[in-house]
Amino acid sequence: MRASAPIGLLASSLVAAVLCGPTATASAAERVSLHASFSPDRLGASTTIGFGFAIENTTGAAPEPLRSMSLRLPPGIGYLTTTLGLETCTAEALLAHGLAGCSPNSRLGFGSAFVEVPFGRSKGYEIPEIQALMGPPHNGNIVILFYADGREPVYAQIVFEGELIAGSGTIGGSLDANLPLIPSVPRP
Repeated sequence: MRASAPIGLLASSLVAAVLCGPTATASAAERVSLHASFSPDRLGASTTIGFGFAIENTTGAAPEPLRSMSLRLPPGIGYLTTTLGLETCTAEALLAHGLAGCSPNSRLGFGSAFVEVPFGRSKGYEIPEIQALMGPPHNGNIVILFYADGREPVYAQIVFEGELIAGSGTIGGSLDANLPLIPSVPRP
């Protein structure tokens, strides 16, 4: 997944699904790589955080589905003073109306994902657009709604939440998310 957003809530925290290391349980045959960038990369300036990660199976088989992730943020990244996400959106509004169901002021970032989709014994590939929007807070934490809009070969709109958990002192915060499994065509 690659995503970018102007710093505000994101640049000072990250969003869209990923800045300093997805921590997902992976078998010994799976490898996770992460790439992150800042643009402009200038101390004290507003910036865009770009990130991407890949999960690969070293045996050539498809990796296990990603079910959860915890993205660790470096200490000192602040996301409470932002001009992004001044409005909130709900998962229900996204599912009922897509992006038109939410205020443009709830948008935090955007990106895309490259997803392998099994179809029985064969497979296809999907590149859904991913939007990150400010959701209603949970236990005083910022919630980010990720809206995945797939069009081909599978037409599906999926919403899942990520929660920004604050760090303290020298410990950075994290963005924690559970990802839904998406049913596919079973093998014959």
